[in-house]
Amino acid sequence: MGSTQGLSSAYHPSTNGAAERANAMIERYLWSYTYYQQTEWVEFIAFAEFAYNNTVHSSTGYSPFYVVNGMEFKPIANLLCADTLPCNVTDWSLRVRECWQSIKIALDKSSEKVKKQADKKRQVTKEFKVGDKVYLSTKYIKLKFNNRKLGPKYIGPFTIEKIINPVTVTLVLPSWLGCIHPVFHINLLKEWVNQKNIYMEHHIDTSNII
Repeated sequence: MGSTQGLSSAYHPSTNGAAERANAMIERYLWSYTYYQQTEWVEFIAFAEFAYNNTVHSSTGYSPFYVVNGMEFKPIANLLCADTLPCNVTDWSLRVRECWQSIKIALDKSSEKVKKQADKKRQVTKEFKVGDKVYLSTKYIKLKFNNRKLGPKYIGPFTIEKIINPVTVTLVLPSWLGCIHPVFHINLLKEWVNQKNIYMEHHIDTSNII
């Protein structure tokens, strides 16, 4: 099928934007059910799934149901005729409609919220190329200092070995850094402009695993 594996950079899951947006949407509609239907959310969880799968996604322009089946599905409540239903079924139908409406509203709000947050965080991308030397942030690297705040903010330089995508690169790392995955988001890198080496190999915890 021509598919390839794409790894997101450590501590920057937003590299995989599609998955992050999906997670945000799922979290939002689950919240709306546990908030409004705290005693009956198990009964309605299937309808929450139905609402998500029958909602048009901005990235594709289609709902997951349409992509898989080639057609849209009507909510079950819309298929029922109120005039021919017993009272208990009618009551159930009304509750289902209410849940459906609340979920649709929650999904719409979630889509808008995620978009606004992404727009706020969007910034000018740093441009690096293979062979460039860069400093690496120590934000997620264990350092052997009594006071981490007084330690170096960056170490290096290290050479860029590969450009995976515009915001993710692979670095050539020495063994003294421990078992650190060499793929990083460019927000953790800084240009090596002052030609100063900051390695601190004796202050690195070799149990580092990123």
